[in-house]
Amino acid sequence: MLSECHKYSKKLILTGGIFLIAGLSGWAAAPLSVNLTSFGTALGKDDTALIQKALDACSAQGKTLHIPAMKGPYRVGPLRIPSRSHVTFAPGTVLQALPGFREFQKLINIVDARDVELSGAGAVLRMNKVEFKRSEYRHCIFISGSTNIEISGLTCMDPGGDGLYISGSENKTFSENVTISGVTVKGSARQGLTIISVRNLFVRKSLFANSSGVMPQSGIDIEPESVHDRLERVRMEENVTESNAGNGIRISLSKLRAESTPISIVIRRHQDRAAGQNGLFATNETDNDAGVLGTVLIDRFSSENARLYGIAFSFWNASGPSAVVQDASILNANQGHATDDNAAVAIIRGGNGVGRLGNIKFQRVSIRDTSKRTALDYYYTFVDYSRKGFNNVLFSQPGVLTGARHDHPLGHFQGQPVDSIEATDESRLADLWRRAEAIRQIKEKTSNLLSNKPSEAN
Repeated sequence: MLSECHKYSKKLILTGGIFLIAGLSGWAAAPLSVNLTSFGTALGKDDTALIQKALDACSAQGKTLHIPAMKGPYRVGPLRIPSRSHVTFAPGTVLQALPGFREFQKLINIVDARDVELSGAGAVLRMNKVEFKRSEYRHCIFISGSTNIEISGLTCMDPGGDGLYISGSENKTFSENVTISGVTVKGSARQGLTIISVRNLFVRKSLFANSSGVMPQSGIDIEPESVHDRLERVRMEENVTESNAGNGIRISLSKLRAESTPISIVIRRHQDRAAGQNGLFATNETDNDAGVLGTVLIDRFSSENARLYGIAFSFWNASGPSAVVQDASILNANQGHATDDNAAVAIIRGGNGVGRLGNIKFQRVSIRDTSKRTALDYYYTFVDYSRKGFNNVLFSQPGVLTGARHDHPLGHFQGQPVDSIEATDESRLADLWRRAEAIRQIKEKTSNLLSNKPSEAN
């Protein structure tokens, strides 16, 4: 018969899906549950010391701490979650952050810890976003340099920074074996979820909504901060981002380099609604042509009513990770009527880019515009204002394309009309590029001649 410890480890492996080892060895038996009331009476004024004492004691004794609901909220300052913590919250439980959190103080701190499970059952962690004129780092749940972490069923309201922040620490450059399931984050000052450095992350069936205040203001932000950070086996399934002031999902790999650990990101069945910018935005711009390697798979992503693009790859160097977008569904993109060529999907770069754009494939993408005021002229555009060129790009086998002002051509390549772009046909890609450049040069010469022509006398 399996020990309770092994049963729990098996649970993590099945839930996470991507973990080879759950790593919870060392728990000899199933933790017994101890009610918070065993440690004293919460008065709803400042319950920090009471809850911290209970956390430390239950961790040391290998017991589960159960936090019951009470009529009002528990009022707490920053809480540190030690290793080997099991915490369950009763439905209706509310932890309210006390006023006066300093700039870098977080509500729930999981730092250099192992084997932590927080199970929420709808419990609410509420912060005081409106208290701070500028709030960026006062996160709701902070996971740093920690291993074997499972967060489920919690709701973070009005974080003074991010809802969840996952990174390395001074002692370990990444967190590892992290599962986020059934979590809700609303009203973050910066992001719903920020991912800096992690190995084996599984995020599923969670909602990240209404981020606003400090850039980037995205639902989910994947943004390593140094060449030593890593994004290994990051997997996100069936999540929702909604009404965020920035992007639904933002992927920025610019701080990684060729010597960084290759990345692996899979995003499946994600829904974004009403993004203030793009449904999904990705960039790997570096100051040279040697970015990190790896893969990004966007599978069955949907975007509705984005102000800009449904999906945009900007400054995505062809020398970097391969990106595949398959079976995506874009509805009513460009609600701000502000995208290049009034398109729903883009590979795009402004000036001063280095190297070619590309290594991106769009396959079986459906795009529909049912807006009362038609927002799309074309379905997609590939444009490089740095004029370095493209390599290995594809837009083929589209699904349903309907509602744009132009039935044909379907899109633009460097300003020229096209119905498809095949990455496998590099000669055709080169020919499209030469033709676009020739037309651009003719237009420039014509414009210069007209501007230099003396005006006729009246």
